[in-house]
This record gives sequence, C-alpha cells and structure tokens, in this order.
Amino acid sequence: MNTTKVGGGHWLSTAAAASYQRMRAAGLPAGITSAGRTHDEQQHLYELYKAGKGAFALRPGSSKHELGLALDLPDEGGNPRAWVRANGRRFGWVKDVNPREDWHMEYVAAKDEKDPAPVLRLGSRGSRVKKLQAKVGVEADGIFGPITKAAVKAWQKAHGLEADGIVGPITGRALGL
Repeated sequence: MNTTKVGGGHWLSTAAAASYQRMRAAGLPAGITSAGRTHDEQQHLYELYKAGKGAFALRPGSSKHELGLALDLPDEGGNPRAWVRANGRRFGWVKDVNPREDWHMEYVAAKDEKDPAPVLRLGSRGSRVKKLQAKVGVEADGIFGPITKAAVKAWQKAHGLEADGIVGPITGRALGL
C-alpha cells in the first residue's frame, strides 16, 4: 500500500492523503487526532477500549485506519470535524459509520469528485455531467451521450478550444466545473 504523510506524524493512503490536502487547500482547519495505523497500533487501542481505558476502537483487521482510509478529527481549533461533516463528501470523506465515533471520518474513493476534475466524455454520468449539460445548453439528465458531446464540441469551438467533445482540465476550467 502506498502511503503519504499528512502532517503531525500522521499518514494516509496516497489517494486519501491527496484528498485531505485538497480539503486543507479548500479551508479545512488543521488538526488530526489519528489517521493511518499499523495492525499493532490498532491492537493496542482495541485492548485499551476492551479494558475500559480508551475510546471505542474496532478489532484489529477491521478498521479503515489500518488501510490509511480513516481520520479521527478534533472538534476544537477551528473545528475540523464540523468542516468535514459539512464539506467532506465532495472530497470523498463520509461520516456513515458507528455513531459512537463522532470524530471518525472515512475516505471512499468512488465519492471523491477530485480536483482538478476528472475527464468527462461519452459514457460519463452524474451530477458533474448535469452541471456541464446546463452550461452547454442541453437537457441536464446526467448522462454524457452524443447530444452532450456535440454541444461540448460546439462550445469548445466557439471559445477557441480544441473541439474534441471531451471535457478535460482545460475545458473544465473554462466552463467553471
């Protein structure tokens, strides 16, 4: 597994770390209580929890922390926890795990809208396609089909861009996506 340091001695998987850095650039206050953990670190936290001497911790082998896909965040110092609850979903960070762990957020790559935006082309689907369709003047159904491709080509041509019908970083920035 590839990992990346995210500050304060903490690490995450490379994809989760890139997402975390984008959140920081977008205004996430600094502050991590815990991030990636080794199996032994998870074992220690689990033993403390079972002995009544620590916060809730999952059994080793079942925690996303061991994969570098989880963050525990404080609620002070600008309140990173509240910021991620309010803004983290578009970066792939979700709070849909154990309600006892109010501090715990998990990274789900499939939910990360990534910035710069991923390429949109024939077959792309979703809310970003709907936004694109609204900007190029076609029905916003969220499906990038031949009509959307033709509209993107026309828009690109009218704005002096390469008219290939693909929304890459240059066209995406020009469209404000």
